[in-house]
This record gives sequence, structure tokens and C-alpha cells, in this order.
Amino acid sequence: MSGVHAPLAPSGMGITVACAGSRELCSFFPEDEETEKSKEGTAAHFVAAGNFVNENSIDIGHVAPNGVPVTLEMMEGSDLMASVIGSPEGVHVEEWVDCSVFHPLCGGTPDFWRFNAALLRLDVWDYKFGHRYVDVFENWQLMTYAGGILARLQAEGHNVDRITVAVHLVQPRNYTSEGTVRSWTIPISKRRGYFNIIEAACYEAMKPGALCTPNPHCGDCDGRHSCDALDGSAMIGVERSGESTPHTLEPGAMSRELKLLNRSMKFMKDRASGLEEMIEFTIKGGKRVPGFDLKPTTGAKVWTRPIKEVITAGKMMGLDLGKEGAITPLQAITKGVPEDVIAEFSGRQNKGLKLIEDDGSKTRQAFSDTTK
Repeated sequence: MSGVHAPLAPSGMGITVACAGSRELCSFFPEDEETEKSKEGTAAHFVAAGNFVNENSIDIGHVAPNGVPVTLEMMEGSDLMASVIGSPEGVHVEEWVDCSVFHPLCGGTPDFWRFNAALLRLDVWDYKFGHRYVDVFENWQLMTYAGGILARLQAEGHNVDRITVAVHLVQPRNYTSEGTVRSWTIPISKRRGYFNIIEAACYEAMKPGALCTPNPHCGDCDGRHSCDALDGSAMIGVERSGESTPHTLEPGAMSRELKLLNRSMKFMKDRASGLEEMIEFTIKGGKRVPGFDLKPTTGAKVWTRPIKEVITAGKMMGLDLGKEGAITPLQAITKGVPEDVIAEFSGRQNKGLKLIEDDGSKTRQAFSDTTK
């Protein structure tokens, strides 16, 4: 995983294959900063790569280069990644791979890969720290990396038509019946067909005015709030939701309608999430958006005074508030500490802003306050 991305990055190849216009659309809305989730993912990759290269060189308490503290989950994910790969011999870790076999502007940084010349086998591993399930079957990101590596091996004199290619996804925080480690061997007979699709998608995506196509990846597209194609599909879903359906449907009709509704709801959710981000950005910029406002959100109540003071205050009231530090404010209340005392020692942490629908009550309240 790297902070440098080519115009046609393998990490976005799933979107590129599904929607040629996404690349150009997203170029109009570059990300100004990483989200908290992406920062966490970057830190997790730092831990996994660092500990694989230098065993146990990073531990809980360290801070990743992007400022994110190393957590127990990151350490556990790092251990899982290392156990899956096994011996570090011959493993390439976060090295740039030229994928110009598909397009001159295509290239990226796979997390781990290894070519075993004796077994004529190429393994490519991708580490995902997110919770959302990612399918390894026909994974365009991994196939793009594999294609770039095979081109390199061919240039070194290897007969790539005899090389078995296996791709692997390691997701320590995604729990499914398939497990946290999922693998797929790309059939040699179908490999050229997959690579042709990637190449065609790359060249189509680089055409000015390439068409956008609503697809399951729309929720990950940074330009979804300005996508006419997604907007149209979402509005079809809105219109469809207002139609009446006969009570009696034959199985085929039920299946078709449910698939249509599920697809429409997905498009509507993707469109809505894009609009939410745009509205939040607009309000933060000082502009008013009719019907919406931002309000502060808070987390659980936490101690705001030093833990020693909290424990001392408890002892003065004959209560033990210690628990390898101090118990939580809520637990202290259940032990009998008066809430006014709790209020002096605790508070709620600000967790950012949340978009809410505004029914006009805040405006009415503001005018009411000025007329008192």
C-alpha cells in the first residue's frame, strides 16, 4: 500500500472496469485529506510490512508515520499476515510494479508477492484492514498486479504461460464462512481474457468524456455526488418505490422485482452518501443548505480530570473507583457517586459533526430567542 497512485491504479481497477467514466469524474474531486478509516488502514499496512521485514520491530504503543497509534488489532493482523505468507525468502514487500502492459499510465504497489521459479508459481497477497467483505474471486486489483508481475517475469526470460498464479486476500477484521484468508487461482485458460478486459477498460477510461455506468462500486466513487448516471438510476428507484405491486406474483416476477428494488436501493444509498458529503462540505464552508444543518456529536462520558484525582475523590466518599486506573463515569454513578460530582470530573468527548434533517425548529428557536 502506497500513498502514490498512478492515474490508472490497480487499487481502483474494480471501479475502472465497471465504469469507464469514474476516473475522469473523480479527477474533478481530488481527496484533500485521508479519512480516519483510511489513516487507520495505512497504519495497519505499515505495521504488517514493517513486522514482516523486521520481525516484531513494531509493537503496541508505537506510532505509525501518519500519526496513528499502533493497536492490538493491528498487531494481530500483522501476525496473521506473516503466518499466511510463511518464509520471507523471495518475498517482495510494497515494491512498485509497472503495469504498463495494460496501459502506460498503469502501475501500483502490491502489498506482498513472491515468485517461486522451481515451482513455477506466483503468489500475490493483498492485506485489507477494513471490515467490509472483499471478494478474491475475479478481483481486478490483484489480477492487475499479477499481470504487471508476469510481464516483468517474461522480460526476465520466464515462460509465463507455464506459471500458476494464485492471489490471496487477508482480512483480519472481516469474519465470514470463507474465513479471514481467501485465495483464488487464476485459470491459465482464462487469464488472457481477464487481461484483455483490464487493458480495454484502461484505454476506455482515459478517453475524454468516457461514459459513467451505475454499478456496485458507486459507493466507493469520490465523484458519485456529481454523477448524472447514478442520479438517474437513483431517481428510477425513487419512482419505482411509489408504484403499487399486485399481491399475487409468480416466483420469477418476485425475483426480478426484488433484484430491481435491491439494486435501486443500493444506487439511492450511494447517491445519498455522496450528497451528504457534499452538503457537509458546503455547510462547513459557511454556506447554508436549506433543510439541513450540522450538530456536534459526542461519545461516551469519560474522565476529564487526572485518574489519581478521580480515585482520591472516590476514596473521600468511601468508594473504590479504581480498576487498573479508574472505572468509567457510568460505573461510578452505579456505585453511588452523585451525578453533580461526576459532572465535575467528567465530560463527553467531541466526536465530530453529524448531518441531520432540519425541520425549521432551530430557525424558529433562534428567532424566538431574539424576541424575548
